[in-house]
Amino acid sequence: MLLKGQRIRAFLQTFVSLILLTMLLNSCSIHLVPQYNADMEEQIKNGAKMSDRLYLQMIVAAPDSKNFSIYEDKYLDVQVEINSILFQDEIRQKANDIVVSVQKLRDYFAKAMEDHRNKKSLSNGELTIYHEQLQAFWRPVLIEELALKKAK
Repeated sequence: MLLKGQRIRAFLQTFVSLILLTMLLNSCSIHLVPQYNADMEEQIKNGAKMSDRLYLQMIVAAPDSKNFSIYEDKYLDVQVEINSILFQDEIRQKANDIVVSVQKLRDYFAKAMEDHRNKKSLSNGELTIYHEQLQAFWRPVLIEELALKKAK
């Protein structure tokens, strides 16, 4: 049987050991997300602006100035920007979730562009819907990158 002093000493040793173990476990962290990239954040913002500008220009254009051929180069510029973002995310480690968001954006943008190409011209209602939907696809891509900044 332990004496009173020995029991206190054993208790303190156990207590200190538990505190040290807790501190050790709390100081360890596992990063299952890619590293934040300020350049990527800026590229996403620029791509979103390009897309926004393209659709706003078409919405305010005169009805006879909404032909796909007038905007084909701008469509291609936005598509190149989206493809560049996708490519960079695909080679980033642990970026699978972000890649999915960019792929959805790319696919929707391609659908919108193809619809405009096939119809030759779009109404303001169609352009407004595509514009709002594209903003909705850009938003999670940017939010995911900004979240990485906080995870640092």
